[in-house]
Amino acid sequence: MNHTKPSIISTFLSLDSDPVLRFPLLETHSHLSEMAANALATPGATPLPNAPSPDVGSTPTAGSIQVSTPPASNAFGDSHDADARLIDITDETWGVVMSTTLLSSSNSLLAMEHSCKPLASAYLIKRAGPRDEDGLVRIGLNFLSGQMGHKMVIKEVLGMYAGLGLLARVRGTVDEVRGLVPLHVAAARKAHAVVNATMRYGDG
Repeated sequence: MNHTKPSIISTFLSLDSDPVLRFPLLETHSHLSEMAANALATPGATPLPNAPSPDVGSTPTAGSIQVSTPPASNAFGDSHDADARLIDITDETWGVVMSTTLLSSSNSLLAMEHSCKPLASAYLIKRAGPRDEDGLVRIGLNFLSGQMGHKMVIKEVLGMYAGLGLLARVRGTVDEVRGLVPLHVAAARKAHAVVNATMRYGDG
């Protein structure tokens, strides 16, 4: 009887909650949009001196047509999709895999310990609010070492982290709109903060 030994491959990743990636164009676009809206705004028209005023309290004449409001049950008509679902636009998330690796200050120590730069870098980006001018939030992800095909692995991790980030927002572990850190990382951070607070209290 042949016994095969299981193969174990370790993959090391680092997460940067405040990466160097910025979106300055969003701020510029928001500023230009506000300027355009102010430039296009015009004051209300001045009424003419001899123009008759509309009769607000007038009753409809015999020849007028009354338009009734459709009942709520038929508001969408008979062709609406029974399987339609409401989607929160703030959950819109993108994954970006970089063609070059980016090394930030927060993960430089991990890279030095492994004596190499990250093999792949990626960003997970989502909306910071329902409006475009609310901007975007992002986290960085670096593949330090592991099995071959690191770009495919980091793509899969981005998908998993997007789902774990949504779970963290639903459970209230992170901010319900701007939170993007995945659940297991956010929970570890909170546990670390509790332990530090307990140790400081014990020392005092």
